[in-house]
Amino acid sequence: MHINRVWIASLGVFVASCSGAGGMGAQDDVGVARIALTGTPADVACIGITVVGGGRTVTRRFDATPNMSQTFMLNGLPQGTDVFTGQAYAAACASVTDATIPDWLSDGVTANVAHGAVADVALVLRRNGRANVSVGFDDDDGGVICGDGVVQPGEQCDGSNLAGGSCISLGFVGGTLSCDASCRFNTTACTTGVCGNGIAEDIEQCDGADLVGETCQTLGFARGILRCRSNCTLDISGCSGVGL
Repeated sequence: MHINRVWIASLGVFVASCSGAGGMGAQDDVGVARIALTGTPADVACIGITVVGGGRTVTRRFDATPNMSQTFMLNGLPQGTDVFTGQAYAAACASVTDATIPDWLSDGVTANVAHGAVADVALVLRRNGRANVSVGFDDDDGGVICGDGVVQPGEQCDGSNLAGGSCISLGFVGGTLSCDASCRFNTTACTTGVCGNGIAEDIEQCDGADLVGETCQTLGFARGILRCRSNCTLDISGCSGVGL
């Protein structure tokens, strides 16, 4: 895989002492870095260097010229162990702010900045990939989940899983039982007649002694006794002969 890179090669860090008779002891902890920039791509107009160390963060930006080697000085660095990172922008430095997202980024490189010594730091900048990331939270405490197709305690059903239930098992004459979004039985499509109450209702053929006026003769038989089954359907086993 080919990686486009901006090399900030041999980032020479030379720490200059600022103490002396001039009373500038407050700046004793200050160093200077020499930055050699090579291989600048055409879409880079500004280079940023961030140095973190000694409880301080130093950020400097320099206008870059594509395809040219350039040298910059970065002063005011803390002595000690510093972490150097680089950023590159397509926009000119004048329009870059701390809120601007870099087009190129480097990993952090640690270097020891000490008095009288030069630390070589090589930063490799890679194009800054971006992505929109959606983050959700599933507070799954092992409880009942309605909608997983599994009937669990507290649920009558779950999706197409009716746990063996039907309109008839619930005391209706017939119809189609379903499950609602809260995992409770939906009986709106069940027929409302109640078999066994002695009244032929809805789609019942009969109910107990209520034969809805039917006899063996009205059903085409010559004789016999018509009865009603326990499921509210007509029982013609006692009918015989063919009527006229």
